[in-house]
Amino acid sequence: MADDRAAGARREQRTTRRSFLQIAGAGLVAVGCSGATGAGSGAGGAPAPGSPARPAATVAPASAGAGSATRVAVSVATVQNVFHVISYEFGKQLGIFDAEGVDLNLVETNGDATLVQGMQAAQWDLADGGLGAPIAATLRGGSFRFVAGQCARVFYAMYAQPGIQAVTDLKGKYVGIAALGSAPHAATVGWLKNYNLNASDVEFVSLGPTPEVFRAVLAGKVDAGVAGIDYLPLAKRQGLSVLSDRIVDELPNFIVLAFYARPADLANADQRERLVRFLSAMAKTHRAFYDPANKDAWIAVGAKLQNREPDDLAFFYDWAREKRLFAANLEFTREQIQGVQELNLLLGSQDRVLPFDDVATYDLQRAVLERIGEYCYSS
Repeated sequence: MADDRAAGARREQRTTRRSFLQIAGAGLVAVGCSGATGAGSGAGGAPAPGSPARPAATVAPASAGAGSATRVAVSVATVQNVFHVISYEFGKQLGIFDAEGVDLNLVETNGDATLVQGMQAAQWDLADGGLGAPIAATLRGGSFRFVAGQCARVFYAMYAQPGIQAVTDLKGKYVGIAALGSAPHAATVGWLKNYNLNASDVEFVSLGPTPEVFRAVLAGKVDAGVAGIDYLPLAKRQGLSVLSDRIVDELPNFIVLAFYARPADLANADQRERLVRFLSAMAKTHRAFYDPANKDAWIAVGAKLQNREPDDLAFFYDWAREKRLFAANLEFTREQIQGVQELNLLLGSQDRVLPFDDVATYDLQRAVLERIGEYCYSS
């Protein structure tokens, strides 16, 4: 049975890639959308939560991006073992990066601090990670600009030992995070604040990327910790307490993953073109994710890449599609940039809020949408 399922997934993957290439890597082309820069209260091209959904995207023939006949090498660093890494391999297997003429070098690191250090040392072209650390680094003399969203919404759940049944039970307990100042740390502090708890009410333990946090909770090494909602089925099977699987709604003005670049690269025409082509491929990958015909292929890629249970990834696929997690228009909002900085103030990572233009720009996002069109999320 398992062999039949795997074979079916491989056939689906090959069919999907062939169909995708027949429309020259364009994916889904939107009709009649607006607001994709994220300047309003909603998440870019998606309506704000609770508002009516826009019409579904339509499939239309389109060419690969201008200049894609000349290949470019792009190096991107991100956080290891988190589910979004599946997107890179998924896009490669569909031929999306190839259609854009992008030779992608993906570097997986142990977290936000390493990403910031590597960007400062020009070790890679883009970083795909949390927002708090690079904004704090900008206040200390660094220079980064957020250019595109990766995951448009928060994807955490709060897991805890079985005996911890209420948020107030966390007082005095050991709570796992990636590192001090990381996105999981900021999200945890913001979430606790919603329940009238302060950061000083718990003991934080730095453990590395959130999959490591989940494994530490599972092993009883810490009392609680945030990790991706993709671990929710496993947590329930193992009898862990789930203090919240609604952090996506409890922290509406927070964003966990986005792409950031160096301003000097944005001012360089050749480098800017490389970044636009990579981000075009990333947006097309997200659009391919939202096509239900690609569900089995995405699950097959993730199960093999990260040694995950297919059923767990199937649950997560449905959740992510419903919540519009992946930023198909590379959207992020001014409110999210503000929200991240306000949590940094709580952490003590920064002493003032920087203007939006000092830490982010919509320039590359607009360039991508001019190139590939805007995506309309289906209901």
